[in-house]
Amino acid sequence: MDNTATPPTETFDYSYTREIAGYLAYLLFLKTTDLAMTHFTKIDLNTREGLILELIANNPTASQIDIARRAGMKGPYIVKILDRLTARGLLLREPSPSDRRRHQLRLTKAGEALRSTIYDYHMAGNTAVFEEAGLSQEESDTLIKLLNKLTQ
Repeated sequence: MDNTATPPTETFDYSYTREIAGYLAYLLFLKTTDLAMTHFTKIDLNTREGLILELIANNPTASQIDIARRAGMKGPYIVKILDRLTARGLLLREPSPSDRRRHQLRLTKAGEALRSTIYDYHMAGNTAVFEEAGLSQEESDTLIKLLNKLTQ
């Protein structure tokens, strides 16, 4: 993922895109991801790998295709991530007992152990963005609730 995007500034004209929810969500994603990545490098992961680990942990019956779709990734890209996570000892891919064409995905103990660290790093990105914008705790909570509504 290219994390070189520059967050919006008051002097840069974004025209009508500042009224488009999807675009604003994308800019927010770039900003929080950039901030979280300053922490993720400490554990030699990127934010997408962290997302994949979390999705697998919480959806043990999901297929690779399901995980890729929910993470907004294409099949070949998810395979590379799964290969990397497996090689790092964070993930196990085992043949499905019910369908030979599928693999079951589950975190190893090492993968499970990283989950709280990953969460902390993501939350640090959120907190930094919210504080920089001067949002109160109530405003931050409202924003999260609204984004959840929009992404249901």
